[in-house]
Amino acid sequence: MRLHTLLASLIVLSAVGSRVSAEDGQGRNRFVSVPVIFVTDRAAKKAGYGPRRKFETIDTINDLHCGWFDYSLKAEKAITDQQTKLGWTESEKRSGNVLSTRPLKEVKNYKDLGPVIVDTAKKSGTKDVFVMIHGFNTRFAEAAKGAALLTQSVQRPVILYSWPSKGKIGQYNVDLGNNEWSQEHFDAMLEELKSIKDTNGINFVLVAHSMGNRLVVRSAPVLQGKHLFSQMFLVDPDFDAETFVHYLVRYGRKTDEPTKEAASTEPVEPTKVRILFSHKDHALPMSEFIFGGYTRLGQAADSLLSTVVAPYTIPEKLSEAFGDAPDTRGAADRIQNQASKWLMNFQWIDYTILDHGIIGHTVPFELIASLWSTNMPGEGLKMVHSDNGPPNKLSRMFGKLFGESDHISSKIDSAEKVVFDKDAETTNKPHN
Repeated sequence: MRLHTLLASLIVLSAVGSRVSAEDGQGRNRFVSVPVIFVTDRAAKKAGYGPRRKFETIDTINDLHCGWFDYSLKAEKAITDQQTKLGWTESEKRSGNVLSTRPLKEVKNYKDLGPVIVDTAKKSGTKDVFVMIHGFNTRFAEAAKGAALLTQSVQRPVILYSWPSKGKIGQYNVDLGNNEWSQEHFDAMLEELKSIKDTNGINFVLVAHSMGNRLVVRSAPVLQGKHLFSQMFLVDPDFDAETFVHYLVRYGRKTDEPTKEAASTEPVEPTKVRILFSHKDHALPMSEFIFGGYTRLGQAADSLLSTVVAPYTIPEKLSEAFGDAPDTRGAADRIQNQASKWLMNFQWIDYTILDHGIIGHTVPFELIASLWSTNMPGEGLKMVHSDNGPPNKLSRMFGKLFGESDHISSKIDSAEKVVFDKDAETTNKPHN
């Protein structure tokens, strides 16, 4: 039985890699070319970048491939002035194509990346820049599509970080290894983004999907206390749920010394971390099976995670890290307490109603754009406080199969559910 189930798992996982919502519209046959910055440690090939790791020596670990790609998407309307600033142009090519890849040969390492990002932000007339990391089974062209769709939704510059996913059936474990190998490169990029933010005031927003969330969670030692991202969207994260809590215990707590941001007289807004999950997601239960029945973070069904989404139930260690302790001590302690408040501010969002397909596991780009800009789900939608309910049947089956059902709870106490709001008028306000 396990062999048959494993084969089914691999077949399903092979189809989920860069599953994205087809949100390029259903209007007239008008197409636009959307430019996106890419950073990758894939090996270069004649056309684009392949599934292999780049060659490196001890002296070239932080060398990278960086540049632009242009992707063709369907458009409902004529290009606006803001989109022109972003570099959008009319295209005669149908949507779903990488039109060109333009490597920046002058960018040899992460230190050379800063001027490219700063110049792009200035030309676009915005301080907001998104960073996207794709998931398992994703070729470079598929990753490019996801980043282009994100660009179209948020109307802001996007940096795609593309690690060397094989993009083949049965290569899940190879992707795991390549994802782990890519960690140092990703961490080095984050350090450079932090320098760019401090020097130029760029506001970075992160979107990670599926296995790409592994890079994000494992970067906790680099991100700790730095407040690099104003918002983080972790979509269907394929990461062990209980290990995630371990990271929270160690890296979510307040630091021993106040950071530069904490010492500032200006208040620091908490980094809002939104974890998006769907009960239609049949990919993560397959990953759960491969990992012996242990719940994935994106399944939002682990008993330990209820302590994260309901802070008043957090055990003493986590409570100290995330709680709002009375501010009755000296000035240094007040700064310290402020730092603990903005380290992480979680929101769990059930987007099942927007997920689609037999497998689910899609990226809801328009939802992300609306939540980022307005803290609301978008026109015709609303969010309601909801009992999350039990995990889907596949998750329950694999939990029982491996005797790990005790690790799965019946619900999460504090999830927000996206639902249709047919009677409500649009009240979303534009992002400042």
